[in-house]
This record gives sequence, C-alpha cells and structure tokens, in this order.
Amino acid sequence: MGPCGFGAEDMEINKGHSRRGFLFSVIVFLIFISLVLLLITWSRRELVKEEKVVMKMRAESMREFVKASERDIKRMVYISGCRALFYTNNYVVFNRTYLSNASAGIIEMMTNSTINGISNYTYQEEAVVFSEQMQNASMVYWKGKVEEMGDVFDFNVSVNFLEFSITPHDAWNLNASVLVNFYVFDKTGLGLGFNRTFNISTLLPIEFLEDPMFPMETNGMVYRRIEKGKFPVYSVLKEGSSGDGWAYGRIGIFKDCTALQDSTSKQFIAVTDCVTATTNCNSTLNGYMGVICKDNIVACLSGFDPFCDLKLPFAQGIADAEAIANGTYVLINGRKVFNITEFRDASYFGYYFPSNSSPDVLSRMEGKSNASAFGIESLAGTWATIDKTAVDCIYFSSDNPASYKIKGMFGCETMSKCNKTIDEYGSPIWHFMLDDGAVLYYSTCAGVPDSLNCTRINYYDLNDFKYSP
Repeated sequence: MGPCGFGAEDMEINKGHSRRGFLFSVIVFLIFISLVLLLITWSRRELVKEEKVVMKMRAESMREFVKASERDIKRMVYISGCRALFYTNNYVVFNRTYLSNASAGIIEMMTNSTINGISNYTYQEEAVVFSEQMQNASMVYWKGKVEEMGDVFDFNVSVNFLEFSITPHDAWNLNASVLVNFYVFDKTGLGLGFNRTFNISTLLPIEFLEDPMFPMETNGMVYRRIEKGKFPVYSVLKEGSSGDGWAYGRIGIFKDCTALQDSTSKQFIAVTDCVTATTNCNSTLNGYMGVICKDNIVACLSGFDPFCDLKLPFAQGIADAEAIANGTYVLINGRKVFNITEFRDASYFGYYFPSNSSPDVLSRMEGKSNASAFGIESLAGTWATIDKTAVDCIYFSSDNPASYKIKGMFGCETMSKCNKTIDEYGSPIWHFMLDDGAVLYYSTCAGVPDSLNCTRINYYDLNDFKYSP
C-alpha cells in the first residue's frame, strides 16, 4: 500500500499519467510560445506597416507643402515684381532721379524694399516709405513666412534666392525670373527631405506706368502714362472719283445755300451738292476749309461753267458722303477722305507704339535714348515748341534729323497754316513732324517687303501725307 491509500498498481498507473501530463504541458507551453512569437512577429509587421504609412503620409504632406510653396512663389514673384516695378519707376518720376541700373533697382525693391540702400524719399514734403508701398510683398518677407509655416508642420525649411533677373520680354512686358533653392527636411526623425532648385518666371506689364522721360526732360511740365496706340493711324472713310488739295476739319452736312451761310464756316468741311452750290452760292462755299461733293463737278472745274470758281480742297463723286456723321473730323487728301483721329490722339494724349529704334522702359528709367529690340516710342503733342521730329527720344535729344510736316496733324490742318510760322494772333505755330530715317521695326512695315529698309514714315504708313513746301 502506498501513501494516501494508493497501491503499487495505482502508483504505476499514476507514473504513466504523470509522464503524459508533462508532455501535454510541454506541448501547451510550446504552442503558447509559438503564439506569443507569432503575435510579436505580427505586431512588428503591423508596426513596420504603420511606420511605412506614417512615412508615406509625411512624404505626401511634404510633397504637397513643396508644391503649394512653388505655386505661391510664382504668384509672389508676380505681385512683388509688379509692385517693385511700379514703385521703383515712381521713385524715378517723382524724385526726379534716373537709375544707373533699372533692373538692379527693381530687384533690390523686390528683395529688400530699398533702392540703392535707400528706404524712403521725400515727395511734396512727405516721406514715401518703400516698405509701406510694398505692403509686405518683398521676397525676403515671403521667405520668412514660408519658413515659419514649415515649423507648423514640423518641417525644417530653407529658401534661398540664387539669382534674380529683370529683362525686356517684348515692347509691353518685362520678364521677372528667380532661381530658387528650396530645402525641406522632416524634424520628426523619419529622414525625409526635399532639396530642389528651380526657376520661376513671370511677365510684368509696363502699360499704365508713368514714362520717366517726360517729367525729367520737361522739368515736370509734362507727364505721360504708357498706353498703346492703334493702327492704322490714317484710315480711309470714303473715296471719290477725283479731288484736289488737302484740309483737315469737321464735317458739316448742308442741304442748300441757306444752310451754308455760317459764320463758323472756316472750321468745317462742307458736304453738299457742289454743282448747285458752285452755281448759286460759290463765294460762300469757298469760305469753308474744304468740300466733299456728293455729285461730280468735273465739267464745272474744267471751265465749262462760268459761275464755277472752286478755290478750296475738294473730293468729288462721293454720293453717300452724308453717311459720314455730322461733326466728324476728317482729312480730305485728293479724292480720298480719311479718319486721322487715332494719330492725332496718339500725339495729343501720348499713346505709344513698339519701335526697335527707341529705348525700352528700363532704358527710359535710366535716362537713355539708345535703341532696343523691345523699345517703345510716343509722339510729341501740342505742348511742344520746336519744329523737329515728334518722336520722343529724338525730340528730347540734340539730334535733329531731316523731317517732314504731316498733312492733317497739328500745325498742318491746311496748306496755308502749314506754311506759316506765326498765327493770326502773333503766336508761334508748332508743326507736327516726323523724320524719315532708316529704322528697324518688328512689325510689318507699310509697303516695304523688307523690314530692314523700313523708315519711320513707312512704319506709320504716311508716305501720302508728307508735306515739304
């Protein structure tokens, strides 16, 4: 009998059970260990997956941050460039100081809100502060803001402007170009980073800038904004069977001789039936600047009618002449009637035309009159006093090339006025003139197949309107 009442036989049986229990425990332990190891392995794999997801998300966030910054910097270059161009040009105009290097001046304003190290100037006894004008639109300010924004996302951001350039793109735009190095590194220890160098370019329009040449050269008497002129400068309204002479004036449509009795007749180009008028009221008709005949008076003018003695410029055989609106200003030149409002407005209001023989806007900010492939020119107006070519950069220079008076333009509304130097009140008459020197334009030159042989008269298509007594 064994302990606790177990016999030997029972002991043997229990020994067998004990061995089987031990094996079972080992098996359970091994299964448990396997499950633990499997769980650990799974956990590690999930952790790795999670880390990959996190890295992917951070990488995507970083990529989007870089893309957004690139988009923003292009917008910023445009805003900063436009403001810098405008206020740098204003500095030249209102401070009456040409720049030694206009491009460098604009770049300095873009980056630091200064010009030649100057942060302000005085105009009409008040301080003009560049930083206030730029309104936090400098590139340095933008760089600081982007780097601050990087901190919000736990990015270490560094922006470096490696190179700036401001150059003419065409007659009406400057090209602002910035070479940027953009460095972004993750602060969370994931080892992610971007290091890109790229170029940003944008166009800065020059239209509506003040042209520095005019206030500088007229001591502040004349100011002009850069606005585009229109072609053609002389356009045909009507064409008759024949005509003679030239005159510029306002259309007055008159039905009969009674209507022609007008004390202001010298201001008008009469539109009427000329056979009737020359027969019944010839002396009255001859008091006008010119006449557009709806009918044809060739026989009269050939001397077959003793009452006919037409002594004023005329264009005849224009049956629908009354279609020209009453009060319209026109030029009669031979048998054609022209609208020349565009060209007179270009001179009077100071509109600009592209010109390869005149300075571009950067040269104008530097006080230079050198020719540029992307130049612009405007024409002197009624404020002018010297009879020489009206092209601005030549008018203000000591050059005085041979020039022509232009029919219908200021001082040459009629042949009589064009030949005078003093008007009826004793005042000097200024005559609008254009030189006919060889110039180079990048637009089509009227009647000249080879633009290399173009002249200024060709360019404005005014060969039929030159007047040289």
